[in-house]
Amino acid sequence: YYLSSLPATFAGKTATITYTDFLPGINAKYTLTANQAIRASYYQSVLRPAYADLIPYPDATQETYLSVGNPYLQHITINNYDLRYEFFPGAFDEFLVGGFYKYLVNPIEQQFTHGQGESLVLEPVNLGNAHNYGLEVAATKFFGDVGVALNYTYTNSQITSLKRIDVLNQTSPTYRDQTRPLQGQAPNIGNFSLLYKNTRNGIDAQLALSYTGEMIQAVSEYYGLDTWQKASVNLDFSAQKSFGKHYV
Repeated sequence: YYLSSLPATFAGKTATITYTDFLPGINAKYTLTANQAIRASYYQSVLRPAYADLIPYPDATQETYLSVGNPYLQHITINNYDLRYEFFPGAFDEFLVGGFYKYLVNPIEQQFTHGQGESLVLEPVNLGNAHNYGLEVAATKFFGDVGVALNYTYTNSQITSLKRIDVLNQTSPTYRDQTRPLQGQAPNIGNFSLLYKNTRNGIDAQLALSYTGEMIQAVSEYYGLDTWQKASVNLDFSAQKSFGKHYV
């Protein structure tokens, strides 16, 4: 339930949203050896929109475009299937490889729509159901106090939504289905880290290089005109030191 300060003429000024989701889950583990196993799981999860995503009033916090809420937005229901092999050869060493499949009902995407006049606004919308499947690999190896860690995820994401096509000298637009990746879902994500862990002195440090592949930043109403974000590389450093038994 929410109550906003919008005028009474606005749809979505206030709302009471009621729904019930049953979230079943099952996990199975088969032990191969003392340090190797295969895990399989299925579970259902939900993702609820933020209150600001529901209130239909322009928000000027975006750098370039106004964003506006959608009072008709539905929450996301996700069916998750996972299969993973895991191997732990040492105290801090690990090797994991697995596959996953996710079926998303009513995923929320950010779409450019026409606001008042000809201005474009970003609006959260439900455009259909989506399929995500892929592969994950993670490995960590320590050589004394120094270690390296690597993880990589490949995701094939697909959603089909109806897009608008304006034809010259034609008064009304035509519409066509377009299959594309889910907004915000990069096909390739990887991280490489240098680790330092000294349990005697209470020092834990990490230098991480992360890569995120290109992805759709915002969906367009028009066929083939989605806004894409280029691939990015980030370098991060973090460290912590414990002092005695009670302080970090």
